[in-house]
Amino acid sequence: MDVQVEKGPLRSGDRTDELTKAGDVVFLSADDVSGMTATTEIVRNFTALQRVWPDSAGHFRWQDDYQDPSTSQPLLGAASS
Repeated sequence: MDVQVEKGPLRSGDRTDELTKAGDVVFLSADDVSGMTATTEIVRNFTALQRVWPDSAGHFRWQDDYQDPSTSQPLLGAASS
């Protein structure tokens, strides 16, 4: 991933348009890693990032104008503002 080579590791709150042709994505700390059972079994303690994409109108899950159902993209950590 060129973005990591140029800017270093991705961190919570980072926003980039370099990973998809559809536009920006945002990375959030994944506080709830309970669904990552294979990783938990192998690594035990780890940190993870969730890549969050906008709806078709460009709004993110935590924004008032978000149009997709909340179940389409559950947030695994605190939302960005």
